[in-house]
Amino acid sequence: MTNNNTKQSKVADIPWYREQQKIWVTQIANNQIPHALLLSGSAGIGKRSLAEWKIEKFLRISPTTEFPIHPRHDHEHADIHRVSPNDGKTSISVDQIRALTEELSKTSYLGVGKVAIIEPANAMTVNATNSLLKTLEEPSGNTLIILIVDRMQNIPATIRSRCQQLNINKPSTVDAIQWLKDANDTLSWDELPKHLIEHPLLALSKVEEFKKIPVFKQQFIELLHKKESPIQLAAKWSKEEPHFVLDWLADFVATLIHQSFGSGSSIGGESDILMLSKIDKLNLFIFLDTIYKLRNQPQGSYNLQMAYESLLVDWSMGLKFCNQDQAMFNRLPANFFQSINR
Repeated sequence: MTNNNTKQSKVADIPWYREQQKIWVTQIANNQIPHALLLSGSAGIGKRSLAEWKIEKFLRISPTTEFPIHPRHDHEHADIHRVSPNDGKTSISVDQIRALTEELSKTSYLGVGKVAIIEPANAMTVNATNSLLKTLEEPSGNTLIILIVDRMQNIPATIRSRCQQLNINKPSTVDAIQWLKDANDTLSWDELPKHLIEHPLLALSKVEEFKKIPVFKQQFIELLHKKESPIQLAAKWSKEEPHFVLDWLADFVATLIHQSFGSGSSIGGESDILMLSKIDKLNLFIFLDTIYKLRNQPQGSYNLQMAYESLLVDWSMGLKFCNQDQAMFNRLPANFFQSINR
């Protein structure tokens, strides 16, 4: 599926899987294909594109591509069986896995092999997982089963032991930035925080959100100069996606800490020097800890706008009234912020 934020006419090669590609081509040539692969790694680095490329080579689907590509092409093929949670569901049921194992027990339609893709594999229920074990251990015919996960939680040892595990690393910052520039040149990718670009496929889907970052920074700085109201700004930020705002805010504060205390670090410019001169730098640590704890709370378990108000009021007053009690975990989320008379 092509994302509207990408260049519609361009399919971008994903070049950072070259070593994995060489290994796969060699395995095919030597008839050493594993019967089950467990692909794991962070979201937004191209695992699913890599899986489609592996399937393409395994089933000898033509025409083939040199690299995995984005947006990826999910092949429609008689011998490819895909299993994901049904619409409106968050888990993969035992009935879905039973139906899959029945299909895999049949002869290949086109005579090359059969492929099953289970994604995300950690969405399988316990019964679904148990139902898959025998097929994973003794698949019939030339069968390849690919399980894809962003996180290894809920993947039992019985599944892991029956699969060849392939943990996919994030691309280097240099590779990620170059790929993003080639895919979409409407944004200054190298000026974004590292945590945003290290998931390049995900980043490419959030171009419009990333364009808001300079605005966030300007609003945040203007709080210190009393040119913004913390209450009004909290109302604005509460309309944005919470994790995006809090991840950016945490990165911004962490950068300030490194600028203030990091060995050999330098301040970025006059505006940063002026900003740091207006805050209690030691309390940056407490402020960052509070942001992290808020980020880790389930959405909907606290009043987001009120939480932003307290954070932004503290910031607008130079963090002079921050205290460790605000960051205590046992105050979260019901009493996340103390009432402080100012």
